[in-house]
Parts: sequence; C-alpha cells; structure tokens
Amino acid sequence: MPVIRFLAWTLHKVFKRIYEKVNVNSEMFTLLSKIENERKIPIVLLPTHKSYLDFLIVSYIFFLYKLKLPYIVSD
Repeated sequence: MPVIRFLAWTLHKVFKRIYEKVNVNSEMFTLLSKIENERKIPIVLLPTHKSYLDFLIVSYIFFLYKLKLPYIVSD
C-alpha cells in the first residue's frame, strides 16, 4: 500500500502540471463505490478510446474514491 500511495501522490503532482482540470462525475463514483461494497459484484469498464494516460487517470480516480484498483488489459 505505501507504493500505491506514493504513486498516487506522484500522479497527483504530474496531473496538476499537465492538465488544467479533470472533470469527474463524483455521484457516479459514489454509486460505483456503493455497488462494489454492498452488492459485491464486479465493475467492468469499457473505454471508448485508448491512450497511455487513460489507465493512469482511471486508476488514480479509483484510488481517490477508495474503489478496488482496476486490472488493466492492453493489446
């Protein structure tokens, strides 16, 4: 967990430098957290496009909302 916290801190610093802002639908992530904790069902993300920063941003946001970090599959 210390490594994940260090990476989250590092990503926070990097994202603040390269992005003006990132919009997050906090209501949706609160709902995802509730689904994950109460119903114990898996959450599947289906990205609509691929970039190398997407998986970092998604993992960072999941960490902030205390969701299980996603498994990343790439081809």
